[in-house]
Amino acid sequence: MSLETIVDAAILVQGYEWGPGVPKIILEFQNEVSEVSAENLTVVTADVENVYICDEHGEKTDAASKHVAIEMETLSKDQRSPFTYDTTVNMNKWKESYEISLECADFTVDGRTGALAFSGDCMEKRICPDTERFSKRDSYTGTYQNPFTREEEEPTLHFTAAYPCCEAYAFYECERNEDGTCKLAEDGGIGTSMFESSDRIWLTEEKINEIKDLPIWFVVSADDTVVDPQKYVLPSYQALVKADASNSWLSVFESIEGTDNPEATYTGHFSWVYLLNDQVTGVQDKDAVRTSEDQELFGTTPTNKGGGICMAGDYSNIFDWLNVQSKQ
Repeated sequence: MSLETIVDAAILVQGYEWGPGVPKIILEFQNEVSEVSAENLTVVTADVENVYICDEHGEKTDAASKHVAIEMETLSKDQRSPFTYDTTVNMNKWKESYEISLECADFTVDGRTGALAFSGDCMEKRICPDTERFSKRDSYTGTYQNPFTREEEEPTLHFTAAYPCCEAYAFYECERNEDGTCKLAEDGGIGTSMFESSDRIWLTEEKINEIKDLPIWFVVSADDTVVDPQKYVLPSYQALVKADASNSWLSVFESIEGTDNPEATYTGHFSWVYLLNDQVTGVQDKDAVRTSEDQELFGTTPTNKGGGICMAGDYSNIFDWLNVQSKQ
């Protein structure tokens, strides 16, 4: 039996703790439909969970509509991310295309059952409701000195949120080549761990005294291999504590376990997972950090139960603390 003709399709992109995923395909039919169901509907590389009538944005509706949503299971391990990692700039970017392919031998529309199939590139037909929250969009062009190459560059930044370029300094300085650029570590590595560290302290007592009165809360996982806690956060925090930084706190997790996908364990660099899931509820013992001579954990006890067993003063989570901070 002939069914309504599919004239177009879109993908809905949603943000998860591991990055973007595609939980929904939105089909557009030539005419409005009032009821749909499907038996043995298959989508390449995805498990279908539900099929229902929706509006053009993928929201379920009881009214007649030209749009039908196909909801799919979305996990961190699937291969349906709309992003690809560009190793030339060490950043993610949208894929150039996003092909979908679906077919169903028994698709029912308004009581009529027949075969249904669709395939096509939906990258330019993506819907991203999460990004619509970022209404502040702008660009900036200026000159700055690249801290790695020491060369003057004139980039144009397009942003919804801006962040500074972090130099390859940790608690210790990195080694430099004769031309002033940062020396790469012989054993390789990624992120800041790709640079060779020296035994010269960069975060000096003078620098510590300049920042010790600022409100600071570090969140880190002990198994971070991109920004090694032993070279960055842990000695830096110990130095702050020894300088009596009263409003400086540290949460240390053992590993990064998922919430959107409870069975997932992510790379240790993804400590923002606990932050954005409001799971940073504890801090490390300052006295243990202050008196420790251990150069591996610096007196900390990593735990996935909040990041520590102590409270940050009167606050039981990082956002309660953050809400009362102000610039003096």
